[in-house]
Amino acid sequence: MNFAPQEMRTEAVPRTEGWSLGDLHVTTLDAVELSDCHAPTLPGQLLRLFFVKSGSVTFKSILGPQRLDAGSLFIAPPLAGWKQQNSYHQAELVMVSIPRRLLLERGFPTKSFELLTANMSNPDARAVGDLMLSIVEQSGYTSLALRARQGRHLLDLLSMVLGNPLAVVSSRNREVALSRAKEYVAQHLEDLNLNASRVASAIGVSPGHLNRLFKATSTSLMRYVRSCRLDRAADLLRSRGESNVSIGQIAYSCGFASHAHFSRAFKEQFGFSPRDYVSRESRDI
Repeated sequence: MNFAPQEMRTEAVPRTEGWSLGDLHVTTLDAVELSDCHAPTLPGQLLRLFFVKSGSVTFKSILGPQRLDAGSLFIAPPLAGWKQQNSYHQAELVMVSIPRRLLLERGFPTKSFELLTANMSNPDARAVGDLMLSIVEQSGYTSLALRARQGRHLLDLLSMVLGNPLAVVSSRNREVALSRAKEYVAQHLEDLNLNASRVASAIGVSPGHLNRLFKATSTSLMRYVRSCRLDRAADLLRSRGESNVSIGQIAYSCGFASHAHFSRAFKEQFGFSPRDYVSRESRDI
C-alpha cells in the first residue's frame, strides 16, 4: 500500500518532496514560516516520524507545546501540528508517514499514542536519524523493491528505539520519572551519599537521563536535593522549641556532613545563619 504525498495546511506553503518506502511514505519539508501541518487524508490512521534537519520547531499536541531543535527525532499522532521557531535558518524536516496498523502489528499500543521524543544521546536513536538522512539523500531514485525493504528496515529499527526506555522519552514518562525521583529524594534526605547514581538506580533510569529531567526544570538534581534539605532544616529549626536538639544535629539529620557547610548553605538560601534564623523565628512567635 503506497501513499500519495500528504496534503499540508500552512500559512505559507512549504516546498515538499515525497516518495514511497513500501507501506511508508517519506516527505522532505523545506518550510518557510510554517504554521501548521496535518495529515488529514486518513484521519486517525497515520502516525508520523520526524527528523529535524535544521532550524527549530515547536510541536503542538494535547500535552502542550514542545520545542524541538535540529537533530531531534520524534514520532507524533496524526492531529498534532507545529510552528517554526523564529530563526535565521528555516526549518527543514524529514517526515515518514507510518500506518498505525504497522506499529500495532509490532506490539505497540498506539490507541493513545502521544508525542514521543527520542533521546539522541542514545546510539540507537542516532542510528535511526542517520538512516532517515541516508534515505533522503537517495531522493527516491532507487528501485521500488529496495525502498520497500528500506521501509521495513526503518520500522524494525524504530521498534528497537521505541522499545528501549533509554532511547525514548515521552512527556508522560518524564513527569512520572521526575515525580518518582523527587519522592525518593524526600525519603532519603538524611543520606550523606545521596547522589544521581543512587537516585537513578532506584527509579530505573540512567544518571544522565535523570540529570536531563532536572535540567528541563531549570535546576540540577543536587541543587534540588540541597534546596529540599535546607527547607527541611528550616522546618526543624522552627519547631525546635525548647528541645535540646542542636543545630549541628539538625544539619546532620538533613544530610549535611558538617555544621560549617550547613551554615553557609543555609545563609545563602534564606539570608540568615541558622542561629539568627532561630532567634528571628522565636521573636515572631
